[in-house]
Amino acid sequence: MTGTFVLGGRLDTPFVFTVRHVRDGFMYSTRAVDARQEGKVCFSCICSFKRDERQRLFDHQPTSAQERFGSILSAKQPEAQEVSPSVDADWWIDNVRRGNIAEIEFPGLDVRKVDMQDYNHAEDIKQHPERYRQLTQYRLKGSPDEDPSATLAQIREREEAGKYDNLYACAHMYSSDKNSLLLIPRALGIRNWTEMGSLTLTVILHRHAEAMRMIDWSRVGEEETELPKKWFVQEGWTPQAGENRGVHESHLWSPEGVLLGTSLQDSMLRLRKLGKTPKFLTTFSVSLLFQSHYFFSLTTLNLIVFDSSSSNLSTMSLQAIPGHHPDLPSGPGVFTLEQIRCLEEAAILLPEPQPNASGKRKVSAAFSAPRSVSSSSTSSSSSSSSSSASVATHGFQPNVIRTFDIPLAEESVEVLEYVGFIPDVARLIYDRYYGRPSPSQNPDDLMAYVTAHLASLNRRQYDNMSHQEALADVGLTRQIQEAITDPRFSHIFGTQTLTYWAQDTVKVNYAALLRQQKLLQSHAIKRIAHKKKHKRPRHEPNREDQGPSEQEPVTATIDMTPRDFQFPEAYVMVQPDANILADHISLFKGKAYDELQPAGDIIESDGTVNLRPLNTLGGGDFNSDFNAQYWTPEYETAEEYRKFAERRSARADTCIIHIQIPRPFIDSLRMENLWYSPNWKEYVWTCRRQAPPHSKFDHLQPGQADIVRGPICSTLSTQLVRIRREDVQSHITEDNVMRLRSGRKASQWVFVHRDVIGRLAQQIRGKMHFIIFEAAARF
Repeated sequence: MTGTFVLGGRLDTPFVFTVRHVRDGFMYSTRAVDARQEGKVCFSCICSFKRDERQRLFDHQPTSAQERFGSILSAKQPEAQEVSPSVDADWWIDNVRRGNIAEIEFPGLDVRKVDMQDYNHAEDIKQHPERYRQLTQYRLKGSPDEDPSATLAQIREREEAGKYDNLYACAHMYSSDKNSLLLIPRALGIRNWTEMGSLTLTVILHRHAEAMRMIDWSRVGEEETELPKKWFVQEGWTPQAGENRGVHESHLWSPEGVLLGTSLQDSMLRLRKLGKTPKFLTTFSVSLLFQSHYFFSLTTLNLIVFDSSSSNLSTMSLQAIPGHHPDLPSGPGVFTLEQIRCLEEAAILLPEPQPNASGKRKVSAAFSAPRSVSSSSTSSSSSSSSSSASVATHGFQPNVIRTFDIPLAEESVEVLEYVGFIPDVARLIYDRYYGRPSPSQNPDDLMAYVTAHLASLNRRQYDNMSHQEALADVGLTRQIQEAITDPRFSHIFGTQTLTYWAQDTVKVNYAALLRQQKLLQSHAIKRIAHKKKHKRPRHEPNREDQGPSEQEPVTATIDMTPRDFQFPEAYVMVQPDANILADHISLFKGKAYDELQPAGDIIESDGTVNLRPLNTLGGGDFNSDFNAQYWTPEYETAEEYRKFAERRSARADTCIIHIQIPRPFIDSLRMENLWYSPNWKEYVWTCRRQAPPHSKFDHLQPGQADIVRGPICSTLSTQLVRIRREDVQSHITEDNVMRLRSGRKASQWVFVHRDVIGRLAQQIRGKMHFIIFEAAARF
């Protein structure tokens, strides 16, 4: 395989792989593979596959690593070597030792870094970096079979039949790219660099299936119940570096010293950004280490994604992100002294007896929602200025003063307490974040550390705890625990994982905080501008010299506009209700409004409707490995989702989105129904596992279907995916179908084809209505 990395990959968007049949010959088959995100090619490669000719007329290879480094490898058993770090960089290792970063177990493979210090510290090696070597030893973790109850005899039979061969090949490639490019600066003695990323990657597997297999059956006795694993060796080095590039090369050796594979990777390596002095070092997002369904290997700027259920392997190149230093506050939520004084004068920020004592201030204000206007007042002669959506608000009472505490910074311990953590854990997370070596070496923001912390809920240790106990163990407040596990919303809770709901709740609270800060800041900026525009002449008396009756009345009302909800005012009409259109079908979606950050991405600055922020990533009921749009024809279902969002994030505004789709457009689409049935059980189980569906479900895939309709499954994904294939029909019952309080089954319409989603956005322009509900507890 030889591939080229074209664009940096996005972490929030699945990759769509397209495979082009190039040729099938007598012995060789060739395929071209493109990995795309939202239609753009990020990675492109040519893969060549060779059949086993079963001839061994010649055989040549270099001297094995086991022979050349025998004394080093024999000095310690592989199990005694140090576990290969998640990121093989000194700053990472030092912070793990100091407890600032939690090292996470590498999934799928047990990878050990062989101690090569004595060898590499030799003067000859320092003078010739191409002689620098790093050995790693790796073996399989667990069983190659997806059935945890499979016996040794069954596994052996399946392995000999070749069932795991693709999995083994992926595992060898997966291990070969762990920390690969990070070897280059080590070999060159470089500690500080600004950018690194893969340019091209070639992997050649020299041997066929039998040599790749990872279980040592020679060590299995009659009474043996554990699978003994083979230890393989990777030998890595850098043959050349220069011109802001570096090459990584490696050999993969079997336990017997047979050369199994060779990898060659060309990379970008810059010690400083072009035309600039160094400001930051490019590193990795810590939160990536905790993804549950995929195996992740952080290797410089490469992310290897290995799907254990389908044996699929992909690689994406991450882009450098400048760091943010807590000592240099900027952006929404960081108020200037002038803005603070303005809000204090308006009696919106209440007096603070001990300034800067806690990083929080008490706010007292009424929030006035945008006023309804007639459609005629918002229209113009230009058709491009017609409304793309309408907005209605509920609960905003301009005559009711609400008082609440709000942190004035974007990043602080108080912010973490505000979003849902108990004080001790808030301090722990913030200390880890603040204590990172420097923003120049770790560009992750505070929420990346929060996400990583909560991702520990994926660990098996929480399987034996109640959900509330698990949430308490990671330090979420009792209020958040009770909200997420509220039995009134168990039917909604079951549609995702515990980790998802914990992360989503905290993220929404944080987004709500930032929007609230921005709203206060915007109000202060308007007041300051108004005061400067109407500044009194010098001969007029100061306000302080006027009597009480002469002073201007102080207002604590914040008048909100569509812009404060992050809509472009020119294309959004404020009206109480949606105009119900004839010959249209209504669909609904309920969620936290602050989850749509920024909402302006849905209604863009030119009025275009963009539905991508509403995409559901792979792993839903009807989308295994591609983005889809989930809507419901029942307002009651959307309202249940909205109420659960309100229950979990009482500080955030919530919303129901109502779209009306022309019936002729719906009639033109290929619609498939998948109601409760044996096929529904199997398909939902497969999609939640993000595994390739059986060919009998091809008619439900993008390209064959545009919309799939059916009931909603209300069983936690973590429970669903652990059901064995043969138990799917007996373990998944009608009790797993979501039922509403009225007793009705909740249903969903899933738009599965990307092009159809784009056309849908065009069809609903001017027919999209947002109903925004004020936060249940105004912060």
